[in-house]
Amino acid sequence: MRLLLRKAQEVKTLNQTIKQHLPKEWIAYCEVLSFNQGKLVLEIANSSWASKLRFIKDDLLIHLRSIPAFSGVSTISHVIRVHTEMAAKPQTTPKPTTRKIGKEALDSLKTFTEQTAQPELKQKLQQFLAHQQ
Repeated sequence: MRLLLRKAQEVKTLNQTIKQHLPKEWIAYCEVLSFNQGKLVLEIANSSWASKLRFIKDDLLIHLRSIPAFSGVSTISHVIRVHTEMAAKPQTTPKPTTRKIGKEALDSLKTFTEQTAQPELKQKLQQFLAHQQ
């Protein structure tokens, strides 16, 4: 338990430190998740900010190495924050749309179905035509 509390305090301190060195517009969208064995993991608010991070990651890495708390950083990775209110909602699948084809096309398909000698094709066309009525 003590180790967990110590790690939580370290992450809190690292968060405060990194926020002092990030551009102001980044502060609300970026947090330290962990810093272990030279790997800094940041939690990013969304994919837009994650894309921006990819562009500045090398410069940020160089800058962070000059800060005593981050002197041992060798890599920066990130995860995108999961919005719990979105994750809690059940996923709904959209209802498939059914399309009706014209009477002339139906008549042509009926005629073709009657005339075809291929049993598998005939069965599939009959199923399709039954669905269209």
